[in-house]
Amino acid sequence: MKIREIMTKDVVTVGPENNIIKIVKAILKYKIHSVPVVDEKGAVIGIVSEKDLFTKEPASDYLPLWIDLYGIARYQNEVTPDDEVKKLRIVQVSAADIMSTDVVTINEDEDVSELLQIFRDTKYKTIPVVDEDNILKGIVSLVDVIRKVNVEK
Repeated sequence: MKIREIMTKDVVTVGPENNIIKIVKAILKYKIHSVPVVDEKGAVIGIVSEKDLFTKEPASDYLPLWIDLYGIARYQNEVTPDDEVKKLRIVQVSAADIMSTDVVTINEDEDVSELLQIFRDTKYKTIPVVDEDNILKGIVSLVDVIRKVNVEK
C-alpha cells in the first residue's frame, strides 16, 4: 500500500510569518498535533508541534505564563497592564521562531512499511508527505494507517 492511498490531502499549514495565535487556533480547531510550515511555493520548511509551543524559546518563555494569566483573568475578570505586555509578547512569536527545521518527510510513492519504520524510529505522530521538490502533498498519521487497516478487515 502506498502513502498516497492513506494520506490526508487537505492539510492545514502556516507560513513562517504567521503568529503563534494562528498556530494554536489551528491545532485546537482541527484537533491536530502539528502544523507544517510552508514557503510561498508550498515547500515544507518547518513544522510546529504541540510540544514546540511549550518547549521552544521564545514561546516557552511566554505561552505557559499566558495560559496561567488567561485562566486567572478569566475567573477574576482582571487583567493588569503587565499582563497585557506579556500577551503582546506571545502574539509576536512567529512560526519561524519556534518551528523545527529538521522535518522528517515521506514521499507519496513510498510504501506504508517505510512510514511505519519512520514512526518507530522517531516517535512522531504525523509526517508531512512531499513530492521530489519538497512541495507538500499531504500529511499522514498513524491513525490514517489504523483507519485503512480497519476498513480492509
